[in-house]
Amino acid sequence: MITFQDISKSYGEVQALHDVSFTIQDGEVFGFVGADGAGKSTLLRILLGLMRPDAGTVTIHGEAPGRVPVGYVAQRFSLYPNLTARENMELMGALYGLDPQQARDRATEMLNFVGLGKFADRFAGTFSGGMKQKLALAAAWAHEPKYLVLDEPTTGVDAVSRREFWQLLYQTQRQGATVVIATPYLDEASYCHRIAFFDHGHVLDVATPLAMQRKIGPDATLEDVFFSLSKGEEA
Repeated sequence: MITFQDISKSYGEVQALHDVSFTIQDGEVFGFVGADGAGKSTLLRILLGLMRPDAGTVTIHGEAPGRVPVGYVAQRFSLYPNLTARENMELMGALYGLDPQQARDRATEMLNFVGLGKFADRFAGTFSGGMKQKLALAAAWAHEPKYLVLDEPTTGVDAVSRREFWQLLYQTQRQGATVVIATPYLDEASYCHRIAFFDHGHVLDVATPLAMQRKIGPDATLEDVFFSLSKGEEA
């Protein structure tokens, strides 16, 4: 379980997060939903141990960030464009402590898992946006962490690749991963078991998408939910 307790963070005079508290249960696909600048990425960085909050705590199974293995997929492609997909995967395997043969075997397994097996010897820099993010997911899942954290991984990716990427996320969840994903897309929010709606550093609500919609009305959409919550926050 991931627990955020009274998290606050400021950048100078701009408060990025205001007293954020909620929990993520093991086995969930959990979404951080909101517009750019809402605070989603800041909270993910705190979760990953890349940034300290000004106040509050975050724990993963009772441990501080950095003490529990986590796979991470950034919004921007962060692997090596001048290496092949296979070389990138073998390098990640080595960084995770696999011996050369284990790294080769795991690279083949993971590239097949994300549908890139036949592109294993192509340079990663030649891949489309969707292929790059599949490769990034394969690298993040290479050591089979219990937690996958993804920061807007489908931004700028075509609709077909987005759907394929989400299918892969659910496969990792069925294999035991807890998936935490930030997205600005309300349609993607509906794919999550539960979501936290962010707006100007506040978490406006945490619930299942359907529960949020029912609070507004029988025909409400997630867009209706977000505008209603945002209006209430400003009131």
